Amino acid sequence: MTCIVGLESHGSVLLAADSAVEVGELTVGWPSPKVLAGAGVAVGCAGEARACDVVLAWHGWAEPDDDIGAWLVGHVARRLRRRLAKCGTTSATLDTLVGCRGELWYLDSAGAAVRCRGRFAVGAGSGVALGALDEALCHHAPSGALQRALSAAARWCPSVGPPWVIVEA
Repeated sequence: MTCIVGLESHGSVLLAADSAVEVGELTVGWPSPKVLAGAGVAVGCAGEARACDVVLAWHGWAEPDDDIGAWLVGHVARRLRRRLAKCGTTSATLDTLVGCRGELWYLDSAGAAVRCRGRFAVGAGSGVALGALDEALCHHAPSGALQRALSAAARWCPSVGPPWVIVEA
């Protein structure tokens, strides 16, 4: 599984992810990052591995010219659904966090986009990570708080594990 935690901080968005994946009854390291950033956009994906690979490999993650929500629903979701269909992964469960222009957004498998105010988490251990993040932000800088949030999720969820990857947009 995957734990992705997003945080709006000082006009940017930080996304943090673990590096573990379940293969049968084993939890092993995942060779590629579950979060990436570039062109003014940060993206993190939790869900079925092949679908996440399709989302993260897509080259359409460029900062929008207009409203971010309209861009996610009208441009991103539509094109990603087509890419997923070509790969035969249309029924995959997929939770995507997107950071752009200091705003954190959640994009679900059906293409609905929801603005997340401040922070949000998806995937395994996400509830634990959010609670730990709230506490850690009282004592640590944003990147340190994100690391502590993922560490807490890993303590309570065996399918979450280090190393942690943090990106910013």
